[in-house]
Amino acid sequence: MEIGKFTILGELGQGAGSRIYKVRREADGQTYALKIVVVDSKEDRKYVDQVQNEFDVTRSFDHPHLLKVYSLDIQKSLFAIKGARLLMEYVDGMALADCQGLPLVKLISIFFKVADGMAAMHADGIYHADIKPDNILVGRRKEVKVIDFGLAWRRGEKKDRVQGTLEFLAPEQAQSKIVNGKTDIFNFGATMYRSFSGRAVPAELRQYGGAELGAFDNFVRPLTRAVAGFPADLDQLVRECVRCNPEQRPTTMREVRDRLREIGQREKKSSHGDGPDD
Repeated sequence: MEIGKFTILGELGQGAGSRIYKVRREADGQTYALKIVVVDSKEDRKYVDQVQNEFDVTRSFDHPHLLKVYSLDIQKSLFAIKGARLLMEYVDGMALADCQGLPLVKLISIFFKVADGMAAMHADGIYHADIKPDNILVGRRKEVKVIDFGLAWRRGEKKDRVQGTLEFLAPEQAQSKIVNGKTDIFNFGATMYRSFSGRAVPAELRQYGGAELGAFDNFVRPLTRAVAGFPADLDQLVRECVRCNPEQRPTTMREVRDRLREIGQREKKSSHGDGPDD
């Protein structure tokens, strides 16, 4: 699909080195999101590389909870790359980070859908590497989409540095430049902890050095103490996800998803609210 000509309808947000707009494409009259990167210096070239990476890793995606990416246009002059435009699915909604006061059952439903999308990514050998509330899009029609795959890794890929958001990084991700299914599970668990409690997981989890790993798990305050009436099994799941030792985290994102489904179905029955099946 060519991007072609379009009309800007409004600005949706800003990212590292980019701006995202709501646009109408003349070729079909449909509404899309368009990420635009402008290269003003040599340092800006990394943002074009991220957009290229995002396009490359998402071309195989076909899942209701992973944002669709349609087309990439790299803009070049005679001697240099000047920018890039990435045409993406438009969802009328907002980032989870901006959703205030959501009931517990609604949050469980959102995280179930995120875990479902991430399980599909992992099955394709793709790891997001930067899951956080800002990268979960919640639509007004109950859509839930994982977004922003610019830092995603392919299974077995080697990189000389890890980029991401410090608050949500797994210890081995921050220290050893490792990204895999287990680090995504930690990122996801840290995102749940932030969303359920309003607090970050303690920074000590990323600073254990050569200390005994399990000692630092005690820094994570149980959600049953931080939030009145919080389900004990959900607290257990979240804290398992953010354990320092990767081997003590849930085995796969599929396991996390299935446990969230069970918890959500129970909470839905008890509260008659939204659940994972909505």
